[in-house]
Amino acid sequence: MYKLGYPDLSAMTTDRYEWSAERSGNRLAQRVGDWYRAGELIATGDWGVAELVLRGARADLGPELGDGEATLAVYGALHLKSALVYARAGNAANAWSHHAEAARIATQIGVDRDDYRLAFGPTNAAIWGVGLAVELNDGPAAVTRAHDVRIGPGTPPERTSHHYIDLARGWLYNGDRGEKALACLNTARRLAPQQTRNHPMVRETLLALARVERRSTGSLREFTHWVGLEGRDI
Repeated sequence: MYKLGYPDLSAMTTDRYEWSAERSGNRLAQRVGDWYRAGELIATGDWGVAELVLRGARADLGPELGDGEATLAVYGALHLKSALVYARAGNAANAWSHHAEAARIATQIGVDRDDYRLAFGPTNAAIWGVGLAVELNDGPAAVTRAHDVRIGPGTPPERTSHHYIDLARGWLYNGDRGEKALACLNTARRLAPQQTRNHPMVRETLLALARVERRSTGSLREFTHWVGLEGRDI
């Protein structure tokens, strides 16, 4: 819901998910609830609390890591979320440490899975690597890591779209004057138009493109009109 521009509904959805997971008796579903809760905490800047939630979830699953690939996938996804916590907090070393552990688990699984709609596997771990570099304002790393992303037909369109939203920002941080960044946004738009139109990062990137371009192009004006940003420094 946050990606569609509705943070209040996102929090409500997380509450409902946790309520249902707790009553289901499904331990993995409950830990996925922690994954969602951490996301809400990250969005409000409560990084320390978010990491406590994630650490507790991993500790709970630790003794069960031999119980199958679904457990491993959830465990790996929890490491990815911790990587985001530390990236948002500006701690690159810890961010990449958690990402490396998630990537190791993804390699161990060997295939892209979609347990509990987490889309965890080698592809998503690589996609997250690009996003983390963007969170750390490291454009060169984002662009370099993007070369290693191989998106297969099983990757959810909204996940692939989000990758291109991240990569657009990465190109900006890498010094692109707009062409490659806007091309990434157009790819994201084609894959998941509703998400792209409402995602806060898309709007931030468009405003940044308008600032770096000396003269607004027709394609940039059309895109900003499509998302409803006309008249705002474009």
